Amino acid sequence: MRENFNNIWPKPKIRKKNFNKNFNLKHKKNKLNKIENYFSDQFGYHSKLFPSGRACLGVIFRYLNLGKDKYVFLNKWSSNSLISSVGHYCNISSNFKDSSVIINNHQWGDENRLKVRDKIIIEDSCDSIILNKKTLFINNSKFEFFSLPKIIGSFSGGIVISKDKKFLKFCNYEQRKNIEFGISQFKSKLKNIKKNYLKDTNFWFNEAHNTYCDYNSLEDIDANLKYYEYNKNKIQKRLIILKKLFNTKITGRIGPVFPIPLKKLKNVKKIKKMFLIRHKISKNNMSKFHKCVLLPVHFNITDNQFKMFLNILIKNLKK
Repeated sequence: MRENFNNIWPKPKIRKKNFNKNFNLKHKKNKLNKIENYFSDQFGYHSKLFPSGRACLGVIFRYLNLGKDKYVFLNKWSSNSLISSVGHYCNISSNFKDSSVIINNHQWGDENRLKVRDKIIIEDSCDSIILNKKTLFINNSKFEFFSLPKIIGSFSGGIVISKDKKFLKFCNYEQRKNIEFGISQFKSKLKNIKKNYLKDTNFWFNEAHNTYCDYNSLEDIDANLKYYEYNKNKIQKRLIILKKLFNTKITGRIGPVFPIPLKKLKNVKKIKKMFLIRHKISKNNMSKFHKCVLLPVHFNITDNQFKMFLNILIKNLKK
């Protein structure tokens, strides 16, 4: 049974395929404003929409005018999306002292508080669903970004928030650039989504420079906005069950997956065949990690699937 590997994030469903860049520009602008206003209300900060989390990160780097002479901190075991995106612009380091910029990863909606001064901090909240607005910018950071496919199940989209008014104006400028490139990126993703998820294309390599949301992307994101609250409520209900079983706390943010320390489980070889295993940051210390089993708890997982996955893990808990 490897079904859980495929369901680790919500599955996107694209609805329309109209690639005319001039298609109903007024309607397109209204869609963009609607989406940004929705997340501005959710977060309490001005929100700007870009094609992906990678694209959000690229916009931040260009605004900061970061180049290869700068080191950006990434913790070990960072995702390929972060490594490739940062690598477009700067050198990567796992040393705080060397780094001018810190990418702070709130893994799977788990708050990560830092004791760092005199550094630019970018909050990677790609898979965070916010319960308490006070958890935003908790490290006196300048930027925070989210990946919409991971929190509403859309086909694409990333949201970046900031207190910097100059950055927000810069975002407005960036959103109007690279129209043909943005459409091409969307076509590439749409064409290959049914194959080996973009493995054979340059999509991921190019995405760090993408700024334009195709009309189809906006239509899809708009249709999925309703799932933000639905997903939030579904995850919270499941976390109540998991809280009792694993003695965990629900904080000001939650994620689409629930990490369970691998050391708490027996029959590890069997578990590894059934569930995705990843390294988790240990107690806000970005140099220490432990292996975890990722249990999907998002809205695309049916109650029967959730019960099935959970029962397997319960049977393999160490006493």
